[in-house]
Amino acid sequence: MTEQVRPLQDAEEDLIKQLVARYGMGQRITLVVGSGLGDPAAPRLVDVIRLAEQYARGRDDDGDLTEALHRVRESTGEGGPAALYEGYRRVLADWISADEFDAIAQLSVLKRYRPPELIASPLGSHGFWQPITMLLGEEIEEDHDSWQLSGSIRALGALLAERPELFGARVLTTNIDPALEIAIRRAGGTAVSKVANRTGIPYPQTSDRVVAVHHLHGFWRPLPQSDPGRLTEHIDESAVTRIARHAAPLIEGDLVCVLGSSDRGATIKAALAETRRRNLPVLWASHEPDAPDPEIVGLSSVRHLRPVDNARLFPELAEAFSVRVPSGPTETVKARHPNWERIFVSQPDSEPPEPIDDLLRELERRFGWKSGRPKDAPPIGASPLVYWPVRLRRPSVIHMAQAFAVGALAGRGARIVVALDDLSVADSAALRGPFEAELRRWITHVTPDPDLTFQSLRAYVENRDRMRGPEDMLRPTDPWVVAREFYGRPVSLYTALAAVKALPHLSPFDLDIEESAAMIVQNLQQQGARRILTPMTIWAYLHSLLRKSPDASVITISGRDEGLFWDQWHQIFRHRLSPLYNPRIKSVSHESGMVRWSSAEQLARQLQTVPRSHEEGRYLHWLFQNAVLLPAYLTRRRIPEVDGFAIDSWAAFAAAMEADLPVLNRLADWATERYLGPN
Repeated sequence: MTEQVRPLQDAEEDLIKQLVARYGMGQRITLVVGSGLGDPAAPRLVDVIRLAEQYARGRDDDGDLTEALHRVRESTGEGGPAALYEGYRRVLADWISADEFDAIAQLSVLKRYRPPELIASPLGSHGFWQPITMLLGEEIEEDHDSWQLSGSIRALGALLAERPELFGARVLTTNIDPALEIAIRRAGGTAVSKVANRTGIPYPQTSDRVVAVHHLHGFWRPLPQSDPGRLTEHIDESAVTRIARHAAPLIEGDLVCVLGSSDRGATIKAALAETRRRNLPVLWASHEPDAPDPEIVGLSSVRHLRPVDNARLFPELAEAFSVRVPSGPTETVKARHPNWERIFVSQPDSEPPEPIDDLLRELERRFGWKSGRPKDAPPIGASPLVYWPVRLRRPSVIHMAQAFAVGALAGRGARIVVALDDLSVADSAALRGPFEAELRRWITHVTPDPDLTFQSLRAYVENRDRMRGPEDMLRPTDPWVVAREFYGRPVSLYTALAAVKALPHLSPFDLDIEESAAMIVQNLQQQGARRILTPMTIWAYLHSLLRKSPDASVITISGRDEGLFWDQWHQIFRHRLSPLYNPRIKSVSHESGMVRWSSAEQLARQLQTVPRSHEEGRYLHWLFQNAVLLPAYLTRRRIPEVDGFAIDSWAAFAAAMEADLPVLNRLADWATERYLGPN
C-alpha cells in the first residue's frame, strides 16, 4: 500500500517558494538544522535515558546507581526529558566517568544502524557498552546502506549533495549523529564532519563541492581534530559562548534558515546574536503550530514559519530543485522457484568451476556457505593455504561437509593444514588416529591425492624449539605472546569470550541482552575454561605457517559461529584472510546426537522424528544439501533418484515429501553412504 502524501501547509509552500526564489537570484543560504527533521529513527533524549537506566540495572553495586538515577527522576518532576537527560549525565559522570555516558549516547545513535548481518559488520566484534573509537566509527559510517534513513533525511542529503552552492557547501546542526553525512554520501556527494573546538576558531572550508557538516553540540565519535571536547558535556553558559563564537563566522550568505530545532541549549540563538549583521534575515520554521516565537538579541529581521513538517518539506523541496532522491535500501526476499532452482542450482550436468574464487562463490550461491572474503581482496593465488582448525572429538556429519569443501580446494592446488585442537583431550592418542582417518577419507572422496598435513596443537605447544626473534613482533608464534595481544586489547570481556564461543554472540540491537541473562550464565557455567586457550594456539600455529609462506593466500574453514573469532584475528594482526563458513544447522551443534549415527537404519529412525519443515537451515534441508547434493556436485557424480524422479534440488526433495515418496529413507541411505562409507 502506498503512503498517502498530505498536501503542503501554507507555511511550507511559503518556505519552498522563498528558497527557490533566492537560489534563482544567486543568493546563498546558511542552513541550521536540529533533530526534528521528520526522522523517527533519529536518536532522542528518551533513548539515552532508557539506555542509562538499562546500564544502571546491570551494575554490580547493589542498586546504588539505579537509586541515584531514581532520585534525579523524582527531583526533576515535570522538567521533561531535557532536564532528566542533564541530571542522568551528571550522575553517571560523577559515579563512574563521563566516558561511560558518552558510550550510552553512542548506542542511541547506533539505534538506526541495522546491517543485514551484524556479525559481519564493523560493529560485530564490539562490546555493547564500550565507547566507539574514531576508526571503528569511520568503518560503521562507510557502511552506508546499513543505516536507516527516512525519506526526509535522504531528500536533504540529496539537496546538499547536488546543490551544495545553495547552502554554501555547509550545514550547521545540533545533532550528534552522522545521518546527514551518510545521506549526502549515499546521494553521491562528499561530506566531512566537524565539531566546535574549545578555541572557537572555525575550521577552513576545503572545497565548494565538499559539504562540511558542523556539529555544534559534538559528534557521536572522535574526530581527527584537536581538542574536540566531550561528546556529552554540559551545555552551560561558557559552552554556549564558545559554540556561538565558533558558529558565528559560519553564518554567511543572504539568509539563515533554521529547521527542526527547538534550540534547547540556546546555542543557535547565541550564534545568531554573535553575528555583526544586525539586518540578516532569518527564517525559523517550527513543527508545532503554537511554538513560541524565537527571541534573538540584536536581530531585526526574524520571521517565524509554522507549522512546518519536515517529513513533507524536504521531499517537496528536492522536487522543486529537480533533485533525485535515492530510495532506501530494500530488503532481499528469499524466494525459491523450483524450475529455476533445477536449472541453475542443482542441475546434474553443472560442474564446479576451476578458479578458487569462482568455486567459493558457487558454494555460497548454491549451498548457502558463506565466504568472508573482503570485497577488495585480490584473486586467490595458485597455491593457497587452507587452514582448518578442528577440535579433536568423534567425527560428525558437519566435519564431513567441511572436508568435502576442503577436498575441492585441494583439487585446485591448495595446501591443506588441519590443526587438531587436542589440548584438553584426555585420550587424544586413541582418538587421533580414527579421527584423522575419517577426515582424510572424506577429503579424498573429492580429491584422491591432496597435499594434506595434520598438526597436533598439543605437540606444537610442547615444542620448545620454536624460533623467537624480531618476527614475533608481527607474527608471534608463542601462544603466550598471542595471549598478550588478544587479551591485552581494549576489547570487552564479553566480546573476547564470545569470539572463543564461551558465550553466545548476542546483539543488543536484535535481542535485549538483559533477557538473555539466563542463557549467558548457563554458558559460563557449562563451558570449560579450555576455550580461553583457543586463540593462543590456533593463531600461534597459523603464524608459524605464515612465516614460511608470508605472501600465501589463506582460506580458513569453520562454522558460521566462528566469524567473530576470525574477525578478532584480523583486527589484531591485519593479515587478510578468506574465511569459508559452512551453513549452520538450526538447533543442532557438534555435540548433538543428530550429527552422528552408526547405520542407515538409525538415521532413518531419527529422520522420522524431525519436523518436516521446508525452511532452509533446518536439519532436513542441511543434511540433504550438504551430505547429498554437495558431494555429488563437487565430484560430478549422478544425482539420486526416487521412483524415477531426479531429486536434484531441495525444491524437488520437498515436493517428494509432500507426495509421500520414500525420500526420508533414501536420504538416510545417501547420507550414510557418504558418512560411513559403502558397506
